[in-house]
Amino acid sequence: MNILYIVNADIEKPAFGNAQRTRLLYDALCKMGNVHVFDVRNLRLSPQTGIKKFVNAIWQRLVIRPCGICLVPVYPFPLRWSVEELFPGIRFDVVVARYLFHVGILALWNVSCCLYVDIDDHPIQVFDTVYSIKYKLIKRTWSRFINGCLCNFVLRKLAGSWISNPDQVKLVNPYCRCLVLENIPFNQSVKMNLGDCLKTTRLKSSAHDEFIFTVGRMSYTPNYLGVDFFLENIWPVVRAQYTSLKYKIVGQGVPVNLLEKWAKVKNVEILGFVDDLSKLYRECIASVVPVLSGGGTCIKTLESMAHAKICLSTPFGARGLPKDVLQNGCGGVVIYNSAEEFVSAIERIRTDKNWLEKSEKTAANYISENFSQKKFEKTVMELITYSQSQHGV
Repeated sequence: MNILYIVNADIEKPAFGNAQRTRLLYDALCKMGNVHVFDVRNLRLSPQTGIKKFVNAIWQRLVIRPCGICLVPVYPFPLRWSVEELFPGIRFDVVVARYLFHVGILALWNVSCCLYVDIDDHPIQVFDTVYSIKYKLIKRTWSRFINGCLCNFVLRKLAGSWISNPDQVKLVNPYCRCLVLENIPFNQSVKMNLGDCLKTTRLKSSAHDEFIFTVGRMSYTPNYLGVDFFLENIWPVVRAQYTSLKYKIVGQGVPVNLLEKWAKVKNVEILGFVDDLSKLYRECIASVVPVLSGGGTCIKTLESMAHAKICLSTPFGARGLPKDVLQNGCGGVVIYNSAEEFVSAIERIRTDKNWLEKSEKTAANYISENFSQKKFEKTVMELITYSQSQHGV
């Protein structure tokens, strides 16, 4: 079976969550057939000519451009590219795209009837949480409507899809078969010893060694906006209560203006890229996921749980996790909605050792039992095998 895999990242360098998911999907597809990878970043689309160019220009002017952000752009006449030219002599039985965006631009349903997309996070929820706040009412309403219409048009073209947030399956299923393909903690690609995680070195020295930390790609808007909100609204209250507690920010790409702003905040350390996160997880008292918007399920939350470490998270940062894991913080994730709740969580971590050890163990066990590359690959194969049987392939 020949599989065309459309990506927009280097599968050999999964340096962050989305790129890791791209690589995991590639590994799963390789077990099903011959995978031919095409990175759309290398694609030069040929412009339309004549009446097609005119119609597309009108469509762009009246539909796409007024949206402000079009997450699944579709054109009356698809922009020209040639799969035959890129892969001469190959007939593709299956096409898998990493994002819906590429399906709309390239009209991938013309390459194979067995078209699958890793949606990851539903575009409309991405729009609602990331982009809608930027627009006034009329533009927000128009943009959401157009994005919804184009998204549903593309979904109808699919043989199947995957999504990372279980709560979003119902948004896709009316149009095509959709399975939950869970994100995996980033360091799960390196087999971790659960026993070692639970033997976390607790700091028993003076209080000045205590710290919490956040990790993420800081060039990603939801990540740096979440940290900025945390520093403005949560951290001052926390620091007033625990004067020696430090907050460390890990990740490359902090915007220059925020880098200067954060550097002035007392007890805040900006570490940039850190090669070994395991050491930070071992030594911190908790990790912090302050995101207020974004996509999918938060890999940072899962990673903290995998390291048997309490994760202090906004409600958004914990979405997709079952309620029993979030109940009373007993699954290793403590939800905070205010600075006061954050302070209470820190106090409990510092004083309630029985709860702490039980919660950390529960978190690590939950990840070990429910998140694995084997389960990921099984979900990929299940969808493709089922849909091919429906198409008589």
